[in-house]
Amino acid sequence: MGLLKRLTKRRDRGSDTVVDTPVETIADQLREEAIFAQARERYLARLAAEGIPEPGAWLDPKRKPATVDDIAALYAVNPSFVDMLPWTEYLPQEQAMLLEDGKSLAAFYELTPIGTEGRDPEWLRKARDALENALQDSFDELDESPWVVQFYAKDETSWEDYLETLHDYVQPRAQGTAFTEMYLQQFKHHLGRR
Repeated sequence: MGLLKRLTKRRDRGSDTVVDTPVETIADQLREEAIFAQARERYLARLAAEGIPEPGAWLDPKRKPATVDDIAALYAVNPSFVDMLPWTEYLPQEQAMLLEDGKSLAAFYELTPIGTEGRDPEWLRKARDALENALQDSFDELDESPWVVQFYAKDETSWEDYLETLHDYVQPRAQGTAFTEMYLQQFKHHLGRR
């Protein structure tokens, strides 16, 4: 119940007196409401920084709804990097692609996304372990010409901490140079932080 309602609430219908509310309770209520208001403003500022409208913004009659083209753009697929790979031929016996240096081989695996929302933690652990085992068991451990596997996974929705760490990592002699600024900007763009 809000402070205004508390102050204006009557004891009963026949009484003209306000409910006796201790001063400490009123002060505590005001403090809690101020903390909540500050937290909400911080949250809305973070949403705005991400380009996300605040909750309930879709109810605004002045706001233009998404068009079919807007929705289609969300599903647009960028050109595949596979077309740019330096391969020369497919080797059926090895089930791999021979690269243009005549020595290196490439293999490609497609990982199909699985729904994880609302799943039991034990189920998530089993799914993670299955993926880990599939990757570990797919490649022979060789002393010569070892496989190089790159796999990226991140469970954070924001890259701000990483970008800040990257920015702080720049050596003093390189800070502020055109190359450094261009690199940081490219990395920010790469992470989708336009």
